[in-house]
Amino acid sequence: MTSFSMKHALTALAAAVLLWGCSANSISEQDAREIAMRSAGVEENSVSAMSVETGTLDETEAYIIQFETTDRSYQTILSRTDGEVLRSSYQSKDPASDAGEGTQGNDPGESSDPSVISLEEAKSIALKDAGVSAADATFTKAKNDGSASYPLYEIEFHSASTYYEYEIGADGTIYQLEQESSGHQSGSGNEISLARAKQLALAKVEGATESDIFIEEEWDDGMHLYEGEIYHDNVKYEFEIDAGSGSFLKWSMDYRD
Repeated sequence: MTSFSMKHALTALAAAVLLWGCSANSISEQDAREIAMRSAGVEENSVSAMSVETGTLDETEAYIIQFETTDRSYQTILSRTDGEVLRSSYQSKDPASDAGEGTQGNDPGESSDPSVISLEEAKSIALKDAGVSAADATFTKAKNDGSASYPLYEIEFHSASTYYEYEIGADGTIYQLEQESSGHQSGSGNEISLARAKQLALAKVEGATESDIFIEEEWDDGMHLYEGEIYHDNVKYEFEIDAGSGSFLKWSMDYRD
């Protein structure tokens, strides 16, 4: 089974080889195809179908490459400027027939079958595939969305600059992976703190104090944000702040009777 654990190294190698001598402003579609396959660890002779489209992702001009092998469907989004992988995902074909159709419950429990992996083992598999150590990962979701006998684990976490979503079956098979670069380097010293985000928001509302604000840290499609609300003088303010730059991505106000 192909793993994404070498993704970043493969992408860097592909970019170094393929982009040498290319235009400084854009890479070719053929370069984009090869970078996408190399980043996925897929050989060209195993690809049964492929399409390339142009579009934008977070205001970045991008190539959207979709391709298939006998057992997986892939999508990779690359920057048209330098070939950077902005987002990548794959999905195993017909995962239900492999993993089993489980019933969903609040607490499915764990199987007594030793061949069925546990939630903690699923988390370890996801970390190993992503090439991220436990110390560098922050989990935002880890649950069994199937049953005790036929678990389907949903694992979501982020590292310094990348957000990951996994679906992992009872035997440890990775059925689906989505990952996206946040575009920022968490922990690099450039990101603002929750306390600083709170100060920035309160500064926009004259007279508002800490008792008037609700704020929390979020990761939305791989982007590190602070989201919150301020209630002051019968006005509700809603905001989103980019943790990487401290800029406001959203600011709205609603007068309340």
